[in-house]
Amino acid sequence: MNNKINNKIKWGKSIHSIVIFAFVAVVGFALAACEEIVDPAEQTYTVTYSGNTNTGGTAPVDSNSPYQGTSRVTVLGNTGNLVKTGYTFTNWNTQAGGGGTPYNPGDGFDITANVTLYAQWAESPKFTLAYNANSGSGSAPVDSNSPYFSGTLVTVMQKGDLNRNGYYFNGWNTLANGTGTSYAEGATFTIAANTVLYAQWATNLTVTYNVNGGSGTAPVDSNSPYKSGESVTVMDKGSLTRNNYYFTGWNTVGNGSGTAYAEGATFTITASTTLYAQWANNHTVSYIGNGHTSANSTVPTDTVTYAKGASVTTKEKGTLLKRGYDFTNWNTKQDGTGSTIAAGADFTITENITLYAQWELSTMPTGDLAAKLQWLTNNALQGTEYLVEVSKNETIGPYSFDYLNNNTNVKITLRGVGSMREIALNATTGNLFTVASGITLILENNITLTGRYDTQRSLINVNGGTLIMNEGTILKSNGQTYSNSSYGGGVLVQNNGNFTMEGGTITDCLNDSGGGVAVRNNGTFTMNGGTINNCKAFWGGAIRVDAGTFNFNNGQINNNSTVIYTSQISEGGGAVYLGNSSAIFIMEGGTISNNTSHNFGGGVQANSGTFNMRGGVISGNTASEGGGIYVRSATLNKTGGTLYGSGEGENSNTATSVYNSSLSPYYQLPKGNAAMTWDNDKHRNITHGPTSTPRLFMQGGTTEGWDN
Repeated sequence: MNNKINNKIKWGKSIHSIVIFAFVAVVGFALAACEEIVDPAEQTYTVTYSGNTNTGGTAPVDSNSPYQGTSRVTVLGNTGNLVKTGYTFTNWNTQAGGGGTPYNPGDGFDITANVTLYAQWAESPKFTLAYNANSGSGSAPVDSNSPYFSGTLVTVMQKGDLNRNGYYFNGWNTLANGTGTSYAEGATFTIAANTVLYAQWATNLTVTYNVNGGSGTAPVDSNSPYKSGESVTVMDKGSLTRNNYYFTGWNTVGNGSGTAYAEGATFTITASTTLYAQWANNHTVSYIGNGHTSANSTVPTDTVTYAKGASVTTKEKGTLLKRGYDFTNWNTKQDGTGSTIAAGADFTITENITLYAQWELSTMPTGDLAAKLQWLTNNALQGTEYLVEVSKNETIGPYSFDYLNNNTNVKITLRGVGSMREIALNATTGNLFTVASGITLILENNITLTGRYDTQRSLINVNGGTLIMNEGTILKSNGQTYSNSSYGGGVLVQNNGNFTMEGGTITDCLNDSGGGVAVRNNGTFTMNGGTINNCKAFWGGAIRVDAGTFNFNNGQINNNSTVIYTSQISEGGGAVYLGNSSAIFIMEGGTISNNTSHNFGGGVQANSGTFNMRGGVISGNTASEGGGIYVRSATLNKTGGTLYGSGEGENSNTATSVYNSSLSPYYQLPKGNAAMTWDNDKHRNITHGPTSTPRLFMQGGTTEGWDN
């Protein structure tokens, strides 16, 4: 029993052991099987390219190799420029002999194993290369390498002994007429078809020279003929000359209208060319005054003609002048921005040249007054002011401030420097100064003008111009009295002239009419200050007005008188005489005093014209008739001012004789102030004359010491 049990136990253990062994074996086999099965996606593979008997170039290299299994591969082209003599690359194949899978560049496949791609080759065709003389003489070259496999790089041969009379070899062309593809000797090209190269011929190009009116032998170009496109160097003129001309260069047309070339220039020749000598007249030098004053002024001239490169000496200015300016030099441009050449200087001429006079503003000289006045005569410019300073006493002849066409708005100021300076007249004829229309003369300060007692001319003749006399100036000692109707011992204002007296003194001057000042022919005298005294005349000891105007605003007219000669008794107007129906005297201020007439009007004789008294004082004057005012055929309008009668002591105007007349005068009674009787009382301040019909209009002002 126990044995059975034990046997059962032993058998059971055996069975158990067998089962365990079997399980272990199965598991082991399974594990072994697992180790041999691999996933392709987990492997890497290479792609290699082979030239497969190539004779040149290199096999491509795939930069993406190796690839992960099952990756997509793109087949490369012949990127290494593989070649095989006599063959043409066609594609790739997985077998060298082409029995595998073919691939063209750019094809793709999924890689599952290492791959080698072999270049596949197809035998190339062969092409011939021949040369044709194309009308040339000699033997056309023969290419010993012909025929060539298609795609072979061919070198073009030299022309050898080929030539053609009158032509030069100009390369090869695939067409006889040159319209195909051109090749130069030694050029290369890849042959792809049977080819014939034809010699190309171009006409020889000549360069000739023509004297074109010159004398001597034209140059000959030893390099001629030329090929088209070659560079030509233009020759020198050599011995060529032409009388009175100089050589300027060459030109492709005789008249110079073509292309110009200088000696030594270069050009590219494309056709046979004739170059004509070009000639220009010898150079001239012209001079321009450049604004010069034409009167008495001549521009220099140069009649010589100069060859190019000759030395020229510039002209001096000669008589060339420009008013108000000094000549400095010559310049090749009008505005002075060119080349400056001094007068008398040398320069080398290379072309026709024009030289323009250059000018700078002239400066008044220092020294004598006469020199300064002469400078003004030559240089005064319209619209310009000048200061003339007098630094010493001088004696000069008559001078006219008259600059003809340059008179417009010229102002000249005369001034003494340091102290009072005297300018004396040295001639019996002519005025010391004449002031023409358009000129203003200002006597500014420290100036004394002294005349002569043996002249009948005024010291200053304001003949259409303007005279201004300021404080610190004196006009004196001029004139004489005769019965020849001379005017203005000191100043004659005429022909629309203007004299303004702001100050200063006119004294000790004599004349027939207006010892101090005479106004005629629409002249105007305005007295704003100053003094006129100790002057004498037949008519108007101080002032005579004929056909003009005297405006008296301020100042003193005193101690003047009329004169008597045995042959003539003075007419009158110890201070002022109005002698023309167009005479106008307007008195706004000032004083007329202590003047004497030996006949009529100790202060004023209004012989004719108009006297408007609006202000001022008339006092202390003496006459035979009309101590203050004598009115004959004139009009007196008194609207202001003071007129003294005979009872005012030293202010009295006094009549010293009785005027008897059978005429009945016309008069108007005064309008304002005391009444006045118009009669012949010798003490009356105003006396009317014996002729015509004097008119008195009293509308204001003051009458002192009148007898009523």
